[in-house]
Parts: sequence; C-alpha cells; structure tokens
Amino acid sequence: MFLLIALAGCVGSYLSVAVLYMLAQIADNSDTIAENSKKQLLALSRLETLLQKTDASDSTSDPAPETH
Repeated sequence: MFLLIALAGCVGSYLSVAVLYMLAQIADNSDTIAENSKKQLLALSRLETLLQKTDASDSTSDPAPETH
C-alpha cells in the first residue's frame, strides 16, 4: 500500500513538473509572439508613412509635359 502511495506521489510530482514546464514554454512563446507583433506593427507604421510621403510627392509634382 505504501509503495502505491509513493508511486502516486511520484507520478503526481512528475505531472506537476510537466505542467509547469509546459506553462513556462507557453509564456516564452507568448513573449515571442508579442515581440513579433510589435515588430510587425512598427514595420506597417513605417510602410504607411512611406506611402503617405510617396502620395504627397506625387500630388505636388509637376505633371509631365504633353507631346503633340
């Protein structure tokens, strides 16, 4: 009986460690996902700024002379 209780305790401890390990991996992955999201938002913001500058320069540039 004692062996069964000891075995159950070891299995329970192993499962607890396994669950904690999985939770740590999830937390690490969440940090990575959050950092990648920040990088993507920054890249999109820079692209938007670049497109706005391009649109502004296109609207203020002189039209091409017409050829007859």
